[in-house]
Amino acid sequence: MIQAQDEARVQKEIDELHKPTQFANDSVAKLMKECEAQIKICNDSVLIKKLNTRLDDLWNIYDSNLRTQVQNDLDFARRNPNSLLALRLIRSRLPRQEGMEFYETYESVFQNFSDEIKASEEGKEMAEKLNYFKQSKVGSIAPEFTVIDSNGKQLSLSDFKVGIPAQTEHPIPVQSEQVIPEQSEHLIPEQTGQF
Repeated sequence: MIQAQDEARVQKEIDELHKPTQFANDSVAKLMKECEAQIKICNDSVLIKKLNTRLDDLWNIYDSNLRTQVQNDLDFARRNPNSLLALRLIRSRLPRQEGMEFYETYESVFQNFSDEIKASEEGKEMAEKLNYFKQSKVGSIAPEFTVIDSNGKQLSLSDFKVGIPAQTEHPIPVQSEQVIPEQSEHLIPEQTGQF
């Protein structure tokens, strides 16, 4: 692991790294508050619609800045594989919305850390978080689990596996829980638990 003096240098670099995106997000947040205040006092429906569109645009900018910050943090951690501070930096963003699209990059950057960092308590926690992250990705297979419901009945995830509609060239609309008998042949039998 790197020495305390190097950790102070790393912390200073992290602070500098965050300045541009933090300034941008502070500015956007201020504009969002102003826009929300105008919406509250406005009576003109056309103007309210324009303000809501602007608010959506501001949220998109804010979210984009957060994703940029995540990417910058990951790049920084990649360049500092012996720093516990770099590990903490990326670990803090992992469970947040802005970090959700970066699983492969998180995994790659984590594997780039030194063996000493990965073997540390915080490294082990990061490995566990990455495992949970992988399982929570859209399209991943849900882990089997069993719980007791409020009536004391045992329920398992496998109890709820059902066939899924096959993709056909001419999809047939089905309302709520209604199944049209002549369409039942279009159901694929139980899959591997992939949701």
